[in-house]
Amino acid sequence: MRTFHRFSYRNADYRISSSNLGLVTDTIIKQRDILEDFVLTNQRFLDSLVPLPALSEYAPEIARMMQKAGAFTNVGPMAAVAGTIAQMGAEEG
Repeated sequence: MRTFHRFSYRNADYRISSSNLGLVTDTIIKQRDILEDFVLTNQRFLDSLVPLPALSEYAPEIARMMQKAGAFTNVGPMAAVAGTIAQMGAEEG
């Protein structure tokens, strides 16, 4: 039987099953902070309900992943925030 741990960070709640809980939660915190810093200077990324053009190679990886997911599904990049953070946490853990 899997054991799940509850984790909350900045009004987001997570249920995590990992033997590397600390690594996963650290990744979530780091990526969330990186994304919040990015949207401070990229309001269009935060507000767009439609796909945005590809971001430069200098944009954070999380933003580039979200932009690609939004373009693939024909929505704005913020629609992919939960899935992208979950994916990045899972890949680390």
